[in-house]
Amino acid sequence: MSKPLALVIEDIKEQAVLFSQALEWAGYETTLAYDGLDGQKRLFEKVPHLILLDLHIPKISGEDLLRLIKETPLLKETKIVLATGDSSLAEKLNEEADLVLLKPIDMFQLRDLAARLLVEKALKPYPKMAV
Repeated sequence: MSKPLALVIEDIKEQAVLFSQALEWAGYETTLAYDGLDGQKRLFEKVPHLILLDLHIPKISGEDLLRLIKETPLLKETKIVLATGDSSLAEKLNEEADLVLLKPIDMFQLRDLAARLLVEKALKPYPKMAV
């Protein structure tokens, strides 16, 4: 059985790698995007279970990418974790995300929170099929 996919969209490569490692510890396969344009492209290559999205990224802002994710029916089950150092923007977008984490982010906290999102997925009942 394959692991669920987590997409990390973060322009600071060192942080992206650390976030990716924490998500892998939680049980995810990860893929990285270092700007909004690359992140947008990767959204549609394989539907991620979780997106860790930095709000201040180049080319397409994290806020615009968040809006796109929320408007895309294919991504309606995708969990969204916002990662930002901008507390006012985090507060503004809090209702749009499953989690909002203020930087600096502790890797162990990220691992544990991401693992909880996996447990929620496992406990979710399968939709009824039409007969």
